[in-house]
Amino acid sequence: MTPRADSTWTPSDVRNFLEGAQSYRSRVVVTAKRLGEQVTWKTASGSNLTAEAGDWLVSDGESSWTVAADVFATTYREVGSGSFTKTALVVARQLAVKVTIATMEGPATGNAGDWVVRNPGGDAWPVPDREFKRRYEPVVG
Repeated sequence: MTPRADSTWTPSDVRNFLEGAQSYRSRVVVTAKRLGEQVTWKTASGSNLTAEAGDWLVSDGESSWTVAADVFATTYREVGSGSFTKTALVVARQLAVKVTIATMEGPATGNAGDWVVRNPGGDAWPVPDREFKRRYEPVVG
């Protein structure tokens, strides 16, 4: 699938774009805390996303993001008091144009050079290139 610039993607568009994409694993240990109330936050590309009470605020020390409670429960494992690692493999592909993706927390913009990342459950989101390269490594074999 070759996306049109400035288009808005449905989950089906994301699936088509990521068909046959490389698998990656997280290489970072994060801290996480459960949110007691709804929180709105801004992504690196300026998108405003909303997390619900019970979701998780996750940080790798350089950037922070939120993860829905059910997704966090199935994709992260505690490795120490308040420290977690992402156990789920993701698939990802780099964008050539700017798109908007319907995420679980609202529409998020991915710019040319950013990566579209998808968990096994199907939720997907854009990640800036620098953050993606710092946080993920390809699965070999």
